Amino acid sequence: TNQTADAAGIVMEYNTGANEYAPRFEFRKSRGSSEGSTTIVASGDELGRFAWQGYDGTNPINSVYIRSFVDGTPGTNDMPGRLSFWTTADGASSPTERMTIKSDGLVGIGTNAPVAAFHVNNGASVTNLPANTRAVFANGSGADAITRVGIYAGGASAYAVLDLGRNDANCRASFTYNASADSLTIGTAGATSAAIITTAGCVGIGTTTPGSSLDVAGGAIQKVAEFWGTDTTSFIVVASDAETQNNQSGITFNATTGNIIGSAHSVAGMAGKVTNSGGTLTGDMIFNVNAGDDYGEKMRLLSSGRLGIGTSSPSALLTLNGTYSSGANGP
Repeated sequence: TNQTADAAGIVMEYNTGANEYAPRFEFRKSRGSSEGSTTIVASGDELGRFAWQGYDGTNPINSVYIRSFVDGTPGTNDMPGRLSFWTTADGASSPTERMTIKSDGLVGIGTNAPVAAFHVNNGASVTNLPANTRAVFANGSGADAITRVGIYAGGASAYAVLDLGRNDANCRASFTYNASADSLTIGTAGATSAAIITTAGCVGIGTTTPGSSLDVAGGAIQKVAEFWGTDTTSFIVVASDAETQNNQSGITFNATTGNIIGSAHSVAGMAGKVTNSGGTLTGDMIFNVNAGDDYGEKMRLLSSGRLGIGTSSPSALLTLNGTYSSGANGP
């Protein structure tokens, strides 16, 4: 019908009393060539379509489709179907398929062959998925393609949360972004803030206020950390940012948390010091202890193999500086 005002072109009203029936459109297709034919259709056949068109000043141009297809081999009382949604891009004259719902319930956006329950694709080839993959997000197949999924907080004091687990409050983990603190927290049902990355890039495990690049708080656990490897030898490497003379890297043992290296609260420490970085690298091993809020060097092993106690420049294989004793009672 021709309408010149805002009004419905087709109205269907269905009044059948207190039951669940409603108005409906039915599209029927067969592969027969005569009216009333019931020749079976084939996989891929289109069964029906809704099309929206607009005039370009001369001709009606397709803008949007909703189409249905046979999605698999049909048979007696068996008609697998696929629903497809199409839109026309700006500057184009015909619609392109954008989303599909397959006969098995898989939903594809940007692909008509989804490989998971929810599959968003921008041209990438997706294969070799792990078992039980329920959602896939894929960008193009280019070497520098980036795929990003965003969960965004709504305001300056809001949170963005990704929950993992099952329908049990005691079996749950989460990644929480705090917009006001610009921090990311990893939590579990037993430890809601098990780990945190602050806006400064500091990582805290067992603490929400790390003051260094990595803070680990063991709480009531005696063994705070353990490191091991599967090779016959394992190492922990502590390094400075450059191989420059006088640079040091080492380990300090403090009496309490949050204190600077070498403070009155430092109990002991050891460090490697670069002594020659021009040409062949050499270095000393320095041992520090605290003697009455007086933290400082007490022993040094030179790159030459000389050991100095009470001196940083031993002149012999073993040099002792200060009062010492030897014998049955020891030093």
